[in-house]
Amino acid sequence: MSKYQGESERLIKTLFQMARDNKPSIIFIDEIDSLCGARNEGQSESSKRVLTEFLVQMQGVGHDMKGVLVLGATNLPWGLDSAIRRRFVKRVLIPLPDYESRKQIVSMTLKDALKLSDTEIDSICNRTEGYNASDVVNMINDAKYSPLRKVTSARYFKRITINNKEKWTPVSPIEFNKDPQNVKEMRLTDLNDDNLHYPLMAYDDIEESLERFRPSVNHEDIRKCDEWTKEFGESGAE
Repeated sequence: MSKYQGESERLIKTLFQMARDNKPSIIFIDEIDSLCGARNEGQSESSKRVLTEFLVQMQGVGHDMKGVLVLGATNLPWGLDSAIRRRFVKRVLIPLPDYESRKQIVSMTLKDALKLSDTEIDSICNRTEGYNASDVVNMINDAKYSPLRKVTSARYFKRITINNKEKWTPVSPIEFNKDPQNVKEMRLTDLNDDNLHYPLMAYDDIEESLERFRPSVNHEDIRKCDEWTKEFGESGAE
């Protein structure tokens, strides 16, 4: 897209020409509803020209699209113009990840950061029902930052020995009463990288993130997508 008149149409025409010259090729457009929204009276002339050029390039007279695959993604399929909807032969709904998919996402996101038992993974997958893939990944990544948050907010640090070196690791105020000889009140600025030991990520950190995070997709969005799919598309669950 360009602010100069006629430049956006030229860029779209060039894009498709490059794809045809280098076929087989794929053109992928994310959030395609922002480019090919439904036409209306209040729409600007420049937006209408951009949509028209896109329609012409996709299936216009004299344009051979053999060997060129155009993919578009959107969270608002009902906002697409009817003409662009016809250009996309396959209109597939990608559903929210099921239990097994969420299990794979959790395993891939954690990798070697934390080893979980089957019971703990089962609990996470059950509690993330209704989450999309990004929600699950963001929740896990938030939990990964928990050790850093503990260090920056801690007021008490405990003396420990690691590889014959004395280090300090953050603990709760309760630890001060239990072991006052090895627990000292201090701030992060009193320590450095040589004598600071970051706590490891734990399952409790994921529990805390689960309490804070909520799914970004609501039931109304799911209902509208399902209704649109029944009318114009097909489900990709299979």
